[in-house]
Amino acid sequence: MPNSDKPALRKQYLRIRDQMSPARRAELDLDAFQKIRSLPAFFRASSVLLFASFGSEPQTDRLFREALRLGIPVAFPVCSTDRSMRFFRTDRPEALTGSETGAFSFRVPDPSCPELIPDAHAFCLVPGLVFDSSGYRIGYGGGYYDRFLAENSVYSASIVYPELLCPEPLPRSGFDVPVRHLIIPDVPSAPL
Repeated sequence: MPNSDKPALRKQYLRIRDQMSPARRAELDLDAFQKIRSLPAFFRASSVLLFASFGSEPQTDRLFREALRLGIPVAFPVCSTDRSMRFFRTDRPEALTGSETGAFSFRVPDPSCPELIPDAHAFCLVPGLVFDSSGYRIGYGGGYYDRFLAENSVYSASIVYPELLCPEPLPRSGFDVPVRHLIIPDVPSAPL
């Protein structure tokens, strides 16, 4: 098992992701987008639950536009101080604004966006920093998605850059919930 210290692993893999070139991440994002849009769970979804990318995270803008093109409702999370997470629907990128409250400073839907209650046919893209082959992940440490996945029967998936796939099982607790599907882009790294 790798280092069982989640904060140390979080820091290590965030550094790896941040050091990837923007061109490499863009290639991986395009390949991941093509893989996701071919999944029946995506194009037949009752709704698509996305996260608004920030920093070096996989970009979700293409998926947002593709879901809208397909006529699928799209929603983004809002995290509460009680550690719960709810999703709010929008069809306008400009409706995502900087979060002024909550644990993380990412873009959230503005207050005029209606809440979307996901059903079992919702496709939920889950963020994370490092993943193992069983779908367990280490995220940013809030546990919001683990709580959400434990309480909601949605189709969960994550984009996993090859550099962020741990070859050994990650440390986990009884509260951790694995994602159902790992989307691993297979764009080869450029030679040194």
